[in-house]
Amino acid sequence: MKSDTLKIPDSRIPEIRRVVKNAERVARAYDGTGKGGDTVLRALLAFAECAEEVAGAVYSPDEREKALSRRVTNRTVSTQQLLKLAIKSFAEKVRAGNHRIETIDTGFVMLPTENIQAPDTGSGTGFAPAREEPRTARLIELLVTHDPPVFVEDIVMFKGTVSPAMIRRHPYTLMQLPKLEREVLVCDEVGQACFVGRGLRGPLFWAACHKPELKAAEGILRIAQMGDYEPKLLAALFDDTPFLAGDVPPPHYAERFPLTADIILTKALEYVNENGGRLPTERSGEVPGMPGQSWRAWNSAISQKLRG
Repeated sequence: MKSDTLKIPDSRIPEIRRVVKNAERVARAYDGTGKGGDTVLRALLAFAECAEEVAGAVYSPDEREKALSRRVTNRTVSTQQLLKLAIKSFAEKVRAGNHRIETIDTGFVMLPTENIQAPDTGSGTGFAPAREEPRTARLIELLVTHDPPVFVEDIVMFKGTVSPAMIRRHPYTLMQLPKLEREVLVCDEVGQACFVGRGLRGPLFWAACHKPELKAAEGILRIAQMGDYEPKLLAALFDDTPFLAGDVPPPHYAERFPLTADIILTKALEYVNENGGRLPTERSGEVPGMPGQSWRAWNSAISQKLRG
């Protein structure tokens, strides 16, 4: 067999074994961060360089890594296999909710529907139970494995809720991608469309919108969960497609959403971090990321106990 011709001095085997095992270890530990990605690439590069040095004169580029790993670990691996392992391991972490994405529970519904009470399915005459697919997790996988990637530290998620009066049983999640200047509203319930928006409107915008209004809003694209869903979604996120003509919020949205303690605290902390520790006042202007919202209006609403 060709592997018998691969001669490695006994003194070097422990060193080479460490290189191969380290590449496997960091691939399994990949967490979707930029730092984690750099660590994986460095480990794979060290493996590839070691294989070229030791086995390059005997084996083809496609076989040298496998021959080296067989010789020192009795297992056959390659950098391509380990790259796939890194992606698979990250996907498993995401689907288990084990990721490092900043996540904020809003406490309110995004894309509310008309208050139609879902009938009791226990009688056998109501709606069938909603089916669920891990579309939020899949979106994270698509972003992190894209070229160029969007790493998890460049993603912020706002989790919505549902109310008992809604037919929809699963909430929408808003995913903000500041580096792309995009937002994605995604729901894990089968049959619910995804929405991609230009700019960072924020969760309160989507809490004030109903689906029919979004059809007339420029700068927002509805993507149905059909066979070409993923290609359309990636094109909307990474290409300058025609739907990005402008931003026209639905009328009166600024007055309609509930002003909860969670969102006030979140935006106040953002303001403190961006303004050297100073708290916002009614003279602090517009609330960042929320078109039509101002600290003056919020102060008035809080003082008069309006909007929730």
